[in-house]
Amino acid sequence: MEDKPLIITLKGAMDRATGNEMPTPESVNLDFVECHLRDRWLQFSEGGQPLAHTEAILAAAAEHGLVSQRSGKNVLLFDDGRCVGGLIGATPSMNSSFAQLIASTKNLTKSVLRRAGVPTPPGKQFTASDWDKALAYLEVQEGRRQVVKPADGRQGLGITTGVVTVDDLRSAWGHGLERSKSGRVLIEEEVPGVDVRILIVDGRAVAAATRIPPFVVGDGHRCIQELTDQLETARQSHVYLRDRAVKLDESYLERRRVSTSDVLAVGEVQFLNGTANLSQGGVAVDLTETIPADAMGLAEAAAAAIPGLNFAGVDILMPDLTSADSATVIEVNTSPNLLVHDAPAYGRPRAAADLLIRALVDQEAPKHQRNESVQPTPTAERAGDLVSRMRAIRFPRWRH
Repeated sequence: MEDKPLIITLKGAMDRATGNEMPTPESVNLDFVECHLRDRWLQFSEGGQPLAHTEAILAAAAEHGLVSQRSGKNVLLFDDGRCVGGLIGATPSMNSSFAQLIASTKNLTKSVLRRAGVPTPPGKQFTASDWDKALAYLEVQEGRRQVVKPADGRQGLGITTGVVTVDDLRSAWGHGLERSKSGRVLIEEEVPGVDVRILIVDGRAVAAATRIPPFVVGDGHRCIQELTDQLETARQSHVYLRDRAVKLDESYLERRRVSTSDVLAVGEVQFLNGTANLSQGGVAVDLTETIPADAMGLAEAAAAAIPGLNFAGVDILMPDLTSADSATVIEVNTSPNLLVHDAPAYGRPRAAADLLIRALVDQEAPKHQRNESVQPTPTAERAGDLVSRMRAIRFPRWRH
């Protein structure tokens, strides 16, 4: 299957908007699907890494002659008897504990990024007892769509998008708190854009992919439930998707005034939930060869803003995949799922686990023995000078 360049702007979404209404994440994702995925929505890429995140890293380590030693959930890696680091849970040792502290708390991440001049959506954190304050905050937003998420969440769990009304917030509030170990939720402005994950290895952007919420395409005969069953069957042919079930969120469908029994018209696209995270059934589309240099530079600048962060997945919302001018950073993950890049649903695998092991070994080698084994992609290479300029002049403060 030939993979075409994946480029999209907000034009289609803007055409659908009326009056002062702004494009929504759904409308931007819809443009992407209609332009690039609708005609092949059941034709997933072949190949890719069949192993889970940690196992893929250990397999890459073995290929480089490293010996692994497990200690509970952690792993030590040895190169000719010398420990070169390892994994703390799913996080490589090349990240400091301080970096993990910041990245694990969304409110701290936003504060650090904002002070570094990196654009991030406005938002506010609340505790479980702050319901009245949260309600007052929602009212001040004057109908602008919000995202409610656990302040310390992961894998897209506990996230509710499109929150506008009190009823929306009440449902999202409980959902978010249920998934928060700290008992805190973050209410954040929902900005339009395709969800792009950029992988940072040793401070450099080496791969990029967009993640799209699970969707079905109508044929004029099958209902949404039947199309979802058809999608589940097709996913069995893919090395990664076959082990991840699609989350069909009926409350999400209800807010969009559709039900699982509705029959979609030929070519009509319907998302099944509002979360692009792969654990919720989302699909990854490789963008490494087409992502603009300034987007790679933005991801590198976000990672550089957090001291001790050398390996990360930077999540960026891009309304225009040809430029990072209107992009915003929404999250920084210290243990990003490498299968986003090593086994995309559409596009080429990027051997991210191998790049990580090369960087880990090289980082611990004596300086005179380092061989710069991790090479940035051509796109990231072009971003090098841009990143230096970004760090020198800082990003402009964004107004929302």
